[in-house]
Amino acid sequence: MCGRYALFHADDFLTALYRLAHTAPVPRRFNIAPGSQAPFVRAVGDERELALGRWGLLPFWAKDDKLSYRTFNARGETAASKPSFRAAFRARPALVPADAYYEWTREDGAKQPHAIHRMDKQPLTFAGMWDRWKAPDGQQVDSFTILTRPADPTIAHLHDRMPVMLQDDLWEAWLDAELTPEKRTDLLMQAPMPPLGSYRVDPKMNNARYESPDCLRSIEEGKGPGGVAPT
Repeated sequence: MCGRYALFHADDFLTALYRLAHTAPVPRRFNIAPGSQAPFVRAVGDERELALGRWGLLPFWAKDDKLSYRTFNARGETAASKPSFRAAFRARPALVPADAYYEWTREDGAKQPHAIHRMDKQPLTFAGMWDRWKAPDGQQVDSFTILTRPADPTIAHLHDRMPVMLQDDLWEAWLDAELTPEKRTDLLMQAPMPPLGSYRVDPKMNNARYESPDCLRSIEEGKGPGGVAPT
């Protein structure tokens, strides 16, 4: 699964990476949690734009926004048929940029967080989908979810699920709203994952309100800043 992640690359970098026609200011974030506002990429006609939305999908028919705290991840195997996800899965695909995400293990009875990142330190791109919900006050709320699949063997010791990561040669196919649900599911399950690494980080980032570059710094003795920690 993916319950927290970090994104510290600036919007101009993301604009070039995803070849965006439209973008939005992107603050550096090191501990993005469900319910937070975060960026995602979607297709608008023949172009791509970077939009901001709530992490936790709110389908257009939701009665209130509480559902989003249970829909921040969607299983790739079943998203096409689940009521909360099937409409977005069919027609509103998204790419979710990240620099790393976090998983936890138990060590000496405590939760130990680990940062998971690409070995080449390039950004990750999660497969996602988005929807638009109209709040009772009339406000339109965009939201998104991150799709998951069984974990790659290199990180399965941290969690049995992982976000689906799409490399750049699959972005156009994923964002194609005409892709059938069957082909979309196949893409999720078969997409090759980039080489991944992980390292232990400070447990103070367990607090979702803690927001600092320290969230991504290695705590391995003698190794200093590690992984993808920004300078």
